[in-house]
Amino acid sequence: MITEGAVYVDKTKYIYELLKPGFGAYFLSRPRRFGKSLLVSTLEAIFKNKKELFKGFWIYDSEYVWEEFPVIKFDMPTVDKDTDEHLKIGLEHAVRDNAENYGINLEEDTPAYMFKSLILKLKEKYRSQVVVLIDEYDSAIIKHISNPAMARKNIEILHDFYSIVKAEGASLRFVVLTGVSKFAKTSIFSGLNNLINISMQEKYSPLLGLTHEELEIYFPEYITAVAEKHSLTEKEVREKIKFWYNGYRFSEAEVKVYNPFSTLSLFEAKKFTNYWFETGTPTFLTELIKSHDPDLQKFESEIRLMQNSFNSYEVDNLPLFPILYDTGYLTIKDYSVRNNITAYSLIYPNFEVKSSLLDNLLVTYTDSKKSETADTRKFI
Repeated sequence: MITEGAVYVDKTKYIYELLKPGFGAYFLSRPRRFGKSLLVSTLEAIFKNKKELFKGFWIYDSEYVWEEFPVIKFDMPTVDKDTDEHLKIGLEHAVRDNAENYGINLEEDTPAYMFKSLILKLKEKYRSQVVVLIDEYDSAIIKHISNPAMARKNIEILHDFYSIVKAEGASLRFVVLTGVSKFAKTSIFSGLNNLINISMQEKYSPLLGLTHEELEIYFPEYITAVAEKHSLTEKEVREKIKFWYNGYRFSEAEVKVYNPFSTLSLFEAKKFTNYWFETGTPTFLTELIKSHDPDLQKFESEIRLMQNSFNSYEVDNLPLFPILYDTGYLTIKDYSVRNNITAYSLIYPNFEVKSSLLDNLLVTYTDSKKSETADTRKFI
């Protein structure tokens, strides 16, 4: 992206905050298509000491001490997970792929033991601590979220696999897991209680997504192009982009970010429409809303949740509003503190999400076709 002339938004100042304490084991949740995989790729490049890629970016001239570490990287969406047996085989292949990158032979017969052996052999071979990067850790659970029995089988396998991160902590320099949701009460995180959850920490709220300042700095010519296409002023275009795609707030700090996928899609197509929603709203989500049968009018004002509500997930008893927050259909509007207990107000982040979700729910509730739904909305 950097060497071939793409627009690269510099987030390395926030990444440095993750790196400067030395060892750290972190968990970050964000909605789909928000740049989690790009964050993992950036961390991989930094830990492989590819400093030359970052010339001109914040971290290049910072106090960060550039060193090379062996990196184990798991891209979990690419791992086969159709069944629990497939997941075991998929994890074995993923570990072996990492081992082959470093010329290491593994003889162990389970994914967890292979993972442990790989860490120890890398540490011995390079006389260095090891970095572990796990992207979309929860993809094998989310794939079967509407089938709790299968999801639980995958959870058991992932518990043993991810627990190696804690067991071999002394051999690790840095760990990060990204995902959409934190299934906090499942056995996965009972074996990973050394992870620091930065998902709602203020200093990391702009880490993924585009801030308004970044929009102004990196995309002025794209804003101009959209303005010319629609015969609008640049100020009017900025306001329209804000109305459609801004509004995501991930902490108590008053920092809002634009949906990066939708914003970049707008600049590519020069058309205001529902990009993010159309890339795949899971059926289970609309069915979950229908099963909880909430008062949809409350979505128009605000929904209040206690802070501990965001850490209580069970695959066979999913809480509606925390899931809608994690998946990006609701976001933080405001918060209040009373008796040391924080309560959050949630609301639609922007027009794209609101209009798309309501259209989708209309189809779900009425069992009508999309053409009929369009006529119904027109009538309403």
